[in-house]
Amino acid sequence: MEFIDRGRALWILSERAAAKRFFHDCSPEVRRWAFGQLTPQQLAPMLAPVSLPNLWRSELPRSLIAARDDKVPNPVEKVADRLGVDPFWIDGSHSPMLSRPGECVELIIDSLKRPPRGPFKSC
Repeated sequence: MEFIDRGRALWILSERAAAKRFFHDCSPEVRRWAFGQLTPQQLAPMLAPVSLPNLWRSELPRSLIAARDDKVPNPVEKVADRLGVDPFWIDGSHSPMLSRPGECVELIIDSLKRPPRGPFKSC
């Protein structure tokens, strides 16, 4: 990955780097297609403070699907704990919707049937 736009965005410069990070279990055809869909990832939405004072008291439906072979750092257990959910796990890369679309759809459907195990937890 490389920072571009004066540090305001991330960009994956090569198909090989994208495949290693996001699509390592996809077919070569899917990797090529997926790389062609990538655009710079703006950093501002991830860094800007957000105030949602009533979120922690809400009863929103929520779930978390995590990939066992994801190469992108992701604190799954911490996020699941904050959401008050048990994660749904799927084999594969960061992009199971591309490498295992049928299994991914089944998990999404299953996630709609499982209520959260607890409330949101604030930071």
